[in-house]
Amino acid sequence: MPRRRVVSRPPLPRRAIVWFPPREVVEDVERFRALHDPLGSALPAHVTLVFPFASTLGTVQVAAHVRRAIARWPVLPVRLAGLGHFHADWIYLRMTQGQAAVTALHDRLYSRALAPFLRRDLPYEPHLTIGRAPDAAACEVLLDAARKAGLDRPRHAVIRSLTVCTLTDEGVTPEAEFALG
Repeated sequence: MPRRRVVSRPPLPRRAIVWFPPREVVEDVERFRALHDPLGSALPAHVTLVFPFASTLGTVQVAAHVRRAIARWPVLPVRLAGLGHFHADWIYLRMTQGQAAVTALHDRLYSRALAPFLRRDLPYEPHLTIGRAPDAAACEVLLDAARKAGLDRPRHAVIRSLTVCTLTDEGVTPEAEFALG
């Protein structure tokens, strides 16, 4: 019997589209994330608009889609304030101003080429993750620590650009940045 030749292919690139708030807005958040967020050292504080997806789409195709989707989209004033959690697991800062506009931008980005990657199992809520807890009790402790650190105070910023990032085992690489407005 002849041997079958096994061809191994590299994994498909995984990309995400995010907004990085200005450093001065999230300096204290970054210190907290360094201790409590597994991605704290791999990726700066961010709001995810398109969650990581693996695809055969090339960099040029993803860039063209983002450019088209955000064409003439105005800059977005936002406020992050207050704390929340998903399933006593992910701890985050809530977006309390600009949420509807960011959600509309999220929906626009998930159109056309990226439509197949929309996660329909989770409702989209714009947020900035600050930590991860292994269980409900640890989640409460982490939320309390975040409150004591003053992370629930209001933070104002303007979303002026979005960044397409590639995620690999070695880390996260920003590929391209696209200006709003």
